[in-house]
Amino acid sequence: MKFVSPIRFLSLFPLFVATVLHATSTNLLPGLIFHEGSENLTGKLIFLLQRDYAIETNWEGAASVYEFDLQTKRLNKIINSPVGQFGISPEGNAFCTIFWKGKPGMGKDTNVFVYSESSKSSFWTNVESSPQGMFVADNRVYLKLQGYNFSSAGYYLVTNGNPTETKLIEYNFEKNQLRTEDFSVQWQNHESSGRNFKAFDGRYVFFEGKDAPIDGLTLVSSPCDFGDVKDQDPKGEKTKVLHRFSTLSTFSSTHELLQLSPDRHFALVRSIEPISHRKFSEWPGSTTTFYLIDVSTGKTRVLLENKTETTTHSSLWNGFINWVQTTE
Repeated sequence: MKFVSPIRFLSLFPLFVATVLHATSTNLLPGLIFHEGSENLTGKLIFLLQRDYAIETNWEGAASVYEFDLQTKRLNKIINSPVGQFGISPEGNAFCTIFWKGKPGMGKDTNVFVYSESSKSSFWTNVESSPQGMFVADNRVYLKLQGYNFSSAGYYLVTNGNPTETKLIEYNFEKNQLRTEDFSVQWQNHESSGRNFKAFDGRYVFFEGKDAPIDGLTLVSSPCDFGDVKDQDPKGEKTKVLHRFSTLSTFSSTHELLQLSPDRHFALVRSIEPISHRKFSEWPGSTTTFYLIDVSTGKTRVLLENKTETTTHSSLWNGFINWVQTTE
């Protein structure tokens, strides 16, 4: 890996915006920059990197799945994958990509690719329409399909007289079996866990403001969950401000609370900055900055910068990373 010189600390922004620290940086891949700090971070970052965004045709090697161990500081390519909607198990040992074959088109992403770390095996299948939701858990992939009583690209045709319906599908990839049943409990558990930003100390982390609790500028910590804070702490006396992001770029960038670290001591916030065109394409793109916020002290620094689209042919798919625990 190539080491570059440390980036100086940024000065305070106006309006009392807290300082964001930059640490020694390492190029994990061209355009993908990791900033190392003094924290004892655990777990690993997993992401899907598209090889060449200028190539429209999708194929089984159009992208690669990488993992970066935050303790050993080692980057490892796990496997090649098609480009598409990417999901990962909470343990980080199974990955799924929903993808289209050939050139992209409305409703063509009906194919499923799964890789299991435990068995070192790949699995392939397809479903009748484009999944409108997906998650991976317990060696299963759960898919949500939507149908209407008229033909529409990406949706299946409902023929039982109802105007619309939803199918919940379980894909047991180890047995290569698709099953349609009532998996609403699994979906409820998944959706509730995705909104549960409860830190190690029992306090909840969320953004304040009109786009709360996931998006915003002011990240806070509270003993009350976001849904209860107005009733239980109406004056905000128990609420602690962790970090205020700059208002200077609110018209061009967004700040999103992605998740808490596996040990729940840190919050991971993503900021996406649109760019007018990519380095090797006239299509618009984006750069992404991932911030690390200590949920106890509010100390904030840059953890990872994604500038792949401004410097290379590659692209961090959907500008997204997954922080998972390390399994032995």
